[in-house]
Amino acid sequence: QLKYAGHVTLVCAFQKGGEQAATLCSSLGLPMRVLPLPLSKPRPARSMIAFLYHLRRFSPDYIFSYCSTPNIFAALAFPFTSARHCIWGQRDAGLDASLLKMFPCLNRIPSVFVSNSLAGMDFLKVFAPNALAFHIQNAISLSPPQKTRSQWRQRLDVDSHALLFLMIATLSSHKAHDILLEAWALARKDPLFPSSARLVLAGRPDDQAENLHQMATDLGVKDSVNFAGNVEDVAGLIAAADIGVFSSRLEGLPNSVLECMAGGLPLVALDIAGTREAMGDIKGNILVLPHTAAGFAHGLVGMAIDSDRRHVVG
Repeated sequence: QLKYAGHVTLVCAFQKGGEQAATLCSSLGLPMRVLPLPLSKPRPARSMIAFLYHLRRFSPDYIFSYCSTPNIFAALAFPFTSARHCIWGQRDAGLDASLLKMFPCLNRIPSVFVSNSLAGMDFLKVFAPNALAFHIQNAISLSPPQKTRSQWRQRLDVDSHALLFLMIATLSSHKAHDILLEAWALARKDPLFPSSARLVLAGRPDDQAENLHQMATDLGVKDSVNFAGNVEDVAGLIAAADIGVFSSRLEGLPNSVLECMAGGLPLVALDIAGTREAMGDIKGNILVLPHTAAGFAHGLVGMAIDSDRRHVVG
């Protein structure tokens, strides 16, 4: 939108990778740069100076950051640049609140705070109570599927009539895949739960990937769980699934939930502010409270055995 309005827009990151984001930027003609990560080893001071040097060289008028690490370093560098305004993008519900305590005056630097969720706004009321803050929700527009339902199921080695549960999320600690795997193991022991059901975990392998693979083996559910990795054809995978699941305990407005909703999937998720905001007044999804594996398992079984509910909610 900035480009279409005639503004020069530069997209920066702290690490290479993110092929999907890079491809999207390239297709839109948006230039990209990888900047040094400030305070990184082995020379933290030098990396901070290098980051500031690059930012100053760009001579930005506006700096818009999002996610905790970019927010912190963009705000710290802002006073030393030519930028007129620094816009803090609050994309979570305060996931790194303890880290922010290391910078007591940080909340006074940005010109504007923008949160994509009500949970994020609640966090900002504590972190930056006197700041100018706006609540602007995410929007989801799924691309056309690249593969059909049958093609995806063939790729995943899932029977055409089997119930397919799907969670889309990076395999990181704060997404709490562990509670989902424990719940899945419990659900499979329930005589009402279909033995042919399969669980697909789609998302970039991160800090918990190895542990989750081992956990699936230890729980005896390895054969019924598919780790699909980073998926480009999200719409196609959603069309191949029957039920969306989401186990994160702390979220802003989760894209995973919005994508599953846009694809017509009923959901079983932990009851948190982010999922409630995403679902709005829609009835019939299963929100689990308290956040226990037993409660989640009960929700998985309940959605699995109620085909009418799945159809109406979807």
